[in-house]
Amino acid sequence: MSTELVQVPLAQIRPSATNPRRRFDQAALDNLAESIRQHGVLQPVLVRPDPTPQDPGGYELIAGERRWRAAKLADLATIPAQTCVLDDREVLEIQLVENLQRDDLHPLDECDGYRRLHEEHGADVASIAARVGRSPAYVYSRLKLANLTEAARVAFDAGRLTAGHAVLLSRLQPDDQARAMDEGPGGGLWQREDVLWSPGRNGEEEDEPGSMLKTRSVRELQAWIDRHVRFEPDRDADPVLFPETSRALGAAWADDEKCIPITWDYMLAPDARAPARTFTQRAWKRADGEEGSEACDHSVLGIVVAGPGRGEAYRVCTRKDRCKTHWAAEMRAESKLAAAGKGKASGAKGKGENTWAEERKREEQKREREAAQWEERRLILLAALAERILSLPVAAEGALAEMLIGMLNAGGDTHKDELLIPRGASAEDLVRHVVYMDVWWNLENRWRGVQTWPKAAKILGLDPKLATRSLKAAAGGGRLGGSGEQRPKKVSRKVQASRGGRRKTKKPAPKTSG
Repeated sequence: MSTELVQVPLAQIRPSATNPRRRFDQAALDNLAESIRQHGVLQPVLVRPDPTPQDPGGYELIAGERRWRAAKLADLATIPAQTCVLDDREVLEIQLVENLQRDDLHPLDECDGYRRLHEEHGADVASIAARVGRSPAYVYSRLKLANLTEAARVAFDAGRLTAGHAVLLSRLQPDDQARAMDEGPGGGLWQREDVLWSPGRNGEEEDEPGSMLKTRSVRELQAWIDRHVRFEPDRDADPVLFPETSRALGAAWADDEKCIPITWDYMLAPDARAPARTFTQRAWKRADGEEGSEACDHSVLGIVVAGPGRGEAYRVCTRKDRCKTHWAAEMRAESKLAAAGKGKASGAKGKGENTWAEERKREEQKREREAAQWEERRLILLAALAERILSLPVAAEGALAEMLIGMLNAGGDTHKDELLIPRGASAEDLVRHVVYMDVWWNLENRWRGVQTWPKAAKILGLDPKLATRSLKAAAGGGRLGGSGEQRPKKVSRKVQASRGGRRKTKKPAPKTSG
């Protein structure tokens, strides 16, 4: 690439449409412009003859757009530039390398540059990585950022997310990204934190405490994804992100071999479950000869779909009824259970073994039958209850009155001098008695009375201030007397008899002299 150093008028240079850098800090540009006014442009920009026929004699800016912008702010007429002849692919590669060497290129801009090389110029991940001096995994992770939803891109562009958060989100489906970014308690990205004050809209402090959203760490987000986002092998087995799993699945599918979903957890989170059964920790054992495990002839490929190790794949054994290598103890226990069941059952020959699985199935069927029977009985009982209640008379001394007063928890614990409205004999008397007893029960306690009296007084048309002052001024808790003193609690005769009658006052011993 031959270059020539010339002074090019700023008006003849146009910025490149393929420049990956889309963000320019205005304060930094102002500082750079002031430096250019004092010292000039120390490093020339890189340009090429403008390939567009609309502007013959002009130049396209390949590298150095910040210096070009700052030179315009400094009111320069020309800028030192190196001119060269390059094709579009070479221009894009130089722009990427030049921006990456400055180490302040935003990952989204970097993603757009790699995507242009891949889609417009047919460059694969390996060739892009070799050209820009990055690893293939790094380039691939940046390309995956194109899968971010609009909400995730906005949050990342605003600085609310780090590159680590964005990379993890980009590996998820749009619906799962939305779940992860949910600001409620079920989301995995944000955490609401209580603060002593909540910032106002204009950045001012408020007097009252509040809460703010805090971004969880990348490790916490990864843990949430492992637990709440189910790994689907046919969709998520990316050959770059999960190379071993991808190879194992390819071999299993080629041989038409069975693959099963597994988890190290005892129970899956509700949002990670599926209609098909997932084998939990107690239902499988590793059987590939790795990490202390033993291989067997009954093993199948297991894919960890949720929890620790999400996305990993290894051979596992689930044959509790056949594999003596992994399930010998369980098989002996089932044999004992079957023998015990045969001893109890009469004439059970020829009906097969009474295995543990069959026992569990029968228990589940029994519980289902009992639940269905109870539902039928419940509906019958409710119908009979409604019919009976409608047939009972509403009287002060009837069964309905007893149940109503019992629900108030006020029966048999009142003082006769405070029972100003008795039960009476009619339904009207009962209603008045129940209302009076409800208010009386609340007034039994000073603090409860202060809280409930104003509302009750308002409903009944009384002045709420009638007793509020006296209630607040009343001394002590418990029952309230007219003067604010605590009323002595009456003791029933039955309790007195159990205590041996009334307590006698012990007379003092006579004084003796000398």
